[in-house]
Amino acid sequence: MKAAFSVDVNNLFNSFMRKLPGKRVDYKLLLERANQIAPVVRATAYGFQNSQEVEGFINRLRQLGYDTRFKKPRLVEEENKKFKTFDWNVGICMDVVRLVTSGRVDTTIIGSSDPELVPLLQWVHGHGIRTIILSAGIGRELKNAADQFEEIGESYFELASQKEVKPEGK
Repeated sequence: MKAAFSVDVNNLFNSFMRKLPGKRVDYKLLLERANQIAPVVRATAYGFQNSQEVEGFINRLRQLGYDTRFKKPRLVEEENKKFKTFDWNVGICMDVVRLVTSGRVDTTIIGSSDPELVPLLQWVHGHGIRTIILSAGIGRELKNAADQFEEIGESYFELASQKEVKPEGK
């Protein structure tokens, strides 16, 4: 078995980090767990960056073995209100589709609890590829769409050091 591991760092932060202030995701442990499920041939971390402050975080992810895809948030105006969007769903979907159609993987592991990824899981499953969610706060719809899911708990978090920078888009 070979797996692709796609992690939405902002979704993980929003799903669990607010419940555990002063802690951060242990991305090394998360990647180790993904490798226990199936050997990971490609691990990608997706996130947002407003400033150079996040460079340390991005470099740490790279040192751990993740490919990183970070972009600036998009400013959207709706009903005379402006807000920033922090959404990587289309990018995650396209990367997973490319890996599935290339025949390089037989398992996809998604590190996100975003229910908007349900159509991706359904598509992947329809191509005979196993789908696994490894995240926090996984909803019923996403659980039902996946072949397997695993709620990450406090053991996947560590105390944040003063020097470590949290991902933006919280």
